[in-house]
Amino acid sequence: MPDATAALTALRASGRLMVMSAVWPRTSTSIMPGTLVRVSTALGHWVSAIRRARGVRSSAAMDLRPAAAVVFDLDGTLVDSDAALDAAWVACGVAPEDITHGHVLAAECARLGVAVEDYLAAYDPTAVVAFPGVEEMLAEIGRWAVCSNKRAEVGPRELDALGWRPEVALFADAFAGPKELPPVLDALGLDAETVVFVGDTDHDRRAADAVGCRFVWAGWNPRVGEHPGDEVAAEPADVVRAARGQLLG
Repeated sequence: MPDATAALTALRASGRLMVMSAVWPRTSTSIMPGTLVRVSTALGHWVSAIRRARGVRSSAAMDLRPAAAVVFDLDGTLVDSDAALDAAWVACGVAPEDITHGHVLAAECARLGVAVEDYLAAYDPTAVVAFPGVEEMLAEIGRWAVCSNKRAEVGPRELDALGWRPEVALFADAFAGPKELPPVLDALGLDAETVVFVGDTDHDRRAADAVGCRFVWAGWNPRVGEHPGDEVAAEPADVVRAARGQLLG
């Protein structure tokens, strides 16, 4: 296939692949030659790249099955933290009209001229609230985890305030840059194709694409909007259906 080819050498003993060379479509996340990756991760990259090159969204094309676990972003997906975020920015002297959401904290602090330490001191993690229907969803979902760009100083405190105990919860300190799913998958002991990732931003969508993981938009967040061709959960209960192997619109 000229638009997505890869030469891979199998390391049978470890069940992993060494990527010797790879050419992916421009829209795909690349794997550098010489990288040791899970077999499922490499194949996920390859299949997702081919689907994107053909204009097919991965979720709509994959063989749906019940998920072994569901991984969630936190802010904007499980919890509505807008009021808490806004209050912290205002306390740091930021004008309300300059506040936006869905960004990596360090980059947003740099944009607004606020020290990260000052923002963290002003942020109240107990002020977040679960989106309607999320508590009921989590009670039915089975195994679940959190993958978030939230700082480790505050993310676990949000979970504690809500009384939530995900099997795995990884925050910004677990990633070299923006959130990524491989550390979460490794902690769960699962491969990407057995997991559903639910999020509300393009960062989340790219994280799922990078490993060939099924992605569902948290459509109950008003900022999510429409995403033709992607799976969108209008309400948290839809995620339960997706986890049971049903395709969402």
